[in-house]
Amino acid sequence: MNKDFNELKELMEQSINASSKVFIVGHNTPDLDAIGSAIGLETLCKKLGKEAYIIINEKDDKLEPGVAKIKKETEKRIKYISLEEYEQLKSAESLLIMTDVNKKYMISVNNDLDSFENIIIIDHHSGDNNTVNANYTFIDENTSSASEIVFNLLEILNIDYDSEIANYLLSGIYLDTDKLTKANASQGTFETVAKLIGKGANQTKVVEELLVNSFYINRQIHHLTDNCTTIKLLGYDDGTEAIAISTDDETYERETLAKAADDLIRSNPLDATFVMGFIEDGLVSISARGKGKVPVGKLMELFGRGGGSYTNAGAQVSTDNIEEVKNQLYEFIDNYYQNKLIENDNKKNITSQGKII
Repeated sequence: MNKDFNELKELMEQSINASSKVFIVGHNTPDLDAIGSAIGLETLCKKLGKEAYIIINEKDDKLEPGVAKIKKETEKRIKYISLEEYEQLKSAESLLIMTDVNKKYMISVNNDLDSFENIIIIDHHSGDNNTVNANYTFIDENTSSASEIVFNLLEILNIDYDSEIANYLLSGIYLDTDKLTKANASQGTFETVAKLIGKGANQTKVVEELLVNSFYINRQIHHLTDNCTTIKLLGYDDGTEAIAISTDDETYERETLAKAADDLIRSNPLDATFVMGFIEDGLVSISARGKGKVPVGKLMELFGRGGGSYTNAGAQVSTDNIEEVKNQLYEFIDNYYQNKLIENDNKKNITSQGKII
């Protein structure tokens, strides 16, 4: 293990042992990586003899099918609590561990962060000016998922766990790498998967029972992927293409938008995909996916509340007008490639909006 993991190990042990209680929180509407890594961290706390709670503020019927299944399977041995229950349990000596998230606006306890003397972030998404001011931040954008980071942490701490927890960690990795087909699946990721299988993880269960969508979610994904605009960036010598999608007639879960973006880039010869939709009244969410050529993370940062890597990024925009967000995205793409052309001393004109194909 590298120096950073040794530092994380020591800090985790010290912080957990010094706390009265540990609260673990992933992003709102948790996905398999958020809940898988949270369960891994809860296991770590339990092995160190500390009481730990996983905060999930959504009702079970609002959770993804795989996440709801994991929660139901583990609710007898893991303490899941709502935000209201957390308010009754918190104390000044509590530790907050954020996993698979680092942005304040993406967690349920965002209005109560000042009550924690100690906050630790474990994540694989890039930070920005919306990142929580934590006592310790471990962000590794080169790691596939928070579940892979937590697996490495459990390994260095020599903490044993059963095959079910191995399944949950594997599900998080499979989700964020699209079953090891994305560019973010490194050699280390494949080695992690092999070790999890060695610990009893069942790939069939993970794929067929946890990585599933309801009929309604599948229908929403198909609607998003069928109603898209393809943009070809003419004049740029690598022939980059991108897809932007907008909808104003339905409200989506953020993870549904993410799955649509994943489906588009997996099943089409595209370099980047952008899927946007309302996730609540007055709030548009964008999920962006890339194959390494288009800086989707940098483009998402331009929205103010967004960011990510070259393969996985997103943003949120407070507005009632989704068309304005779509036009902003066109403008950001145009400006980026105009600057790129200037850098390359290429005088050809480039546009997205005027060259829809």
